[in-house]
Amino acid sequence: MKKTNWFIYTILFAVSTLMVSCSYEVHEHTFASAWTSDETNHWHVATCEHTKEVSGKAAHTFGEWKTTVEATEETEGKKEHSCSVCSYKEEQSLAKLNHTHKFSSDWTNDATDHWHAATCEHAEEVSEKAEHSFGDWTVTKEATEEAEGSRARSCTVCRYTATEAIEKLAHTHKFATDWTSNATDHWHAATCGHAEEVSEKAKHTFGDWTVTKEATEEAEGSRERSCTVCGYTATEAIEKLAHTHKFATGWTKDGTNHWHAATCEHTTEVSGKAAHSFGDWTVTKEATCTENGERKTTCTVCGYEKTEVTDKAEHTFGEYVSNNDATTEADGTKTRECSVCGYKDTVTDEGSKIIVPEGFVLIPAGTFQMGSNVGYSDNKPVHEV
Repeated sequence: MKKTNWFIYTILFAVSTLMVSCSYEVHEHTFASAWTSDETNHWHVATCEHTKEVSGKAAHTFGEWKTTVEATEETEGKKEHSCSVCSYKEEQSLAKLNHTHKFSSDWTNDATDHWHAATCEHAEEVSEKAEHSFGDWTVTKEATEEAEGSRARSCTVCRYTATEAIEKLAHTHKFATDWTSNATDHWHAATCGHAEEVSEKAKHTFGDWTVTKEATEEAEGSRERSCTVCGYTATEAIEKLAHTHKFATGWTKDGTNHWHAATCEHTTEVSGKAAHSFGDWTVTKEATCTENGERKTTCTVCGYEKTEVTDKAEHTFGEYVSNNDATTEADGTKTRECSVCGYKDTVTDEGSKIIVPEGFVLIPAGTFQMGSNVGYSDNKPVHEV
């Protein structure tokens, strides 16, 4: 009990001592929120009685110079930059510009070159002097066999135009636009005085033959083909046809093959004989576990149908159900039943033999009534266990 009182007194003494030592506050300077600055630094001045105190004093952080007045050849310009912290601005002068020659925007040119002439007092100066960059020649007057022609081309930079004459043409043979032809060749005949001259003489380029009259077993036919260049048409006879068997359009068929039977006198001839090409089977009667089914397939060529019987289906058994007749001496049995026909399949339930551990007694399965309808509520109601 004495030790407890001593501890409490010690705590109270320490708290009272701490309260005495914290009763006096240290003076805290206050400063203006606005910046004071000179050419080098910026700071916050004290707003308390200690006016010599400053806060946040640092050298200016200047941004990029910006031109405020452009310099010319006659007057100086000005530029300034600002401190990114306090916004103090520093200004400097920009020297006058050196003299810059001024040139006409229009081109001056001669037969060889083009340039921009000076518009200031230095008339001897030129700008961008270069040889002309000519485009392609354009014929302005066609030359003939009787008179010269002319052509022109322009500089793509200054548009200066150069011209020159085109010599008279040498004599050129003139030819008809229509074709002249014989059985082997075609050509354009001369229409000038040189009748022996020809143009584009060449062998015919024939297309495919076109039958103009069908040959039969009794009479010849004919066919023709035309030159794809000049249109010349060649014709020739087609020999009589050898005898051709005629066949029915419908199919004759048996269980294996199909064919077109001859309709001419040669009745032993057939056409297109081949084995049937059957498609997929179609079930026409579903097989069950008690009855056979039936299916058919059709030849995709002649339509012949083939039908066959399908075997009975396997039983559709459910899960095995234990018969609960296992003993300590022997395994029990289990049974499953077909959901379609009701057939029951019973087999030995391997491993169901009852094993009674040593020291235990087997109690046969059964039920009894547990609880009471009178007495405490946790005994109610009577129920089967």
